[in-house]
Amino acid sequence: MRVDMINSEQVMAAISPEQYRKLNGIYTNTVVEEVKQWGGITGSWQGDGAVAFLGTTGDEDDLMRSGEAMSRTILDRLRAALPERRFRMGAASSPARFWTDVGRLIKSSGVILAARLENEARNVASGSVLVIPAEVYDVLDDSVKELYVPAGILLGSVEAYAYIPYGAGELRRSRAAAPAARAKSNILFFDLFDPEWVFRGSTELYTALTIHPVEGMRNNFSVSRHKGWLEARRGEMPLAAPVYSKEGPAPDKFTVYHAQAEGEEEIQAACFYKNGVFALADRSWRERYGGRDIFRPEDAAGFIKSALNFAAAYYGDCLDYSGRVMMMLHIVNIAGRRRESSAGEQRPFAYQHDLCATVNSTARDLGAGTAGEFLYNQLIKQSEM
Repeated sequence: MRVDMINSEQVMAAISPEQYRKLNGIYTNTVVEEVKQWGGITGSWQGDGAVAFLGTTGDEDDLMRSGEAMSRTILDRLRAALPERRFRMGAASSPARFWTDVGRLIKSSGVILAARLENEARNVASGSVLVIPAEVYDVLDDSVKELYVPAGILLGSVEAYAYIPYGAGELRRSRAAAPAARAKSNILFFDLFDPEWVFRGSTELYTALTIHPVEGMRNNFSVSRHKGWLEARRGEMPLAAPVYSKEGPAPDKFTVYHAQAEGEEEIQAACFYKNGVFALADRSWRERYGGRDIFRPEDAAGFIKSALNFAAAYYGDCLDYSGRVMMMLHIVNIAGRRRESSAGEQRPFAYQHDLCATVNSTARDLGAGTAGEFLYNQLIKQSEM
């Protein structure tokens, strides 16, 4: 769940510091108390916005119902305690991974979707509102569903519903109604992480490694400052030739890619983002396997090693960052492919879903081999199921 106070900067400028401290205290205490009451965890506050998590074990539908109830209760309490203020909220559900050795880090694609729904809520209602995706709405009791109104299709493909407390606002405009019958939308991590993801919508097998700094950076990535460093090291990137580069479309995003010709479809791509995230994606597997529907996890070892070696240089020499990073290795569009060994032996095993391996490390140790070995071992283990 993501919650934010609307127009908090204008509110701060219009009242005294003492009044604002009192207002903010009611706001933050309400969120923290309610999350604790439901057995959840409140994440870090960023300005006047916060993220909260609920659920680690148990039935997924029950967790989604509880999470929706927690979010709605928070909005109702804020409406009662601060009727003159407005709040936006987004809530979503997805698998999550937890680390306790880096300050209780929690990473989940649901966090990204909740944050994007909260941001999109400004276009849904004129006042306080909670926005949830159809995946959550579908499991709610009928009496709870009656509290929601269709919010249309948001973020290009997310069917959404909105809860607006009585008297707190109204829908901004008539939005497209939700279809009567539907299949759950397939929201990929990368679609949420980067709306212009290089392989967005691809149905081909590809591997992708993302590296996220989890500590404050003094030197965020900037195309104007760091483009030269990247261009000078094209030959060191784990990309086949020929290699090209492009900027955007998002501000301070730079992509170096391999394709048959400049401007043609990318086969491999290294993406660099303003917040320090580095992503490497590769769909050259189609040539490697000659069109056969197989996958050999052993083949990913070279991809992991070369990616982490370059990442160590990028964070150390280019961004001067040696703090902790979180890595996620994805094998995408693998469902239905047969597991094959390095010797060419096919095993009685077919992958049922995409694979994801994670590990955290310090940026300066990315090339040491330990992190890469941990990712590789997770991949092998998931391939033995």
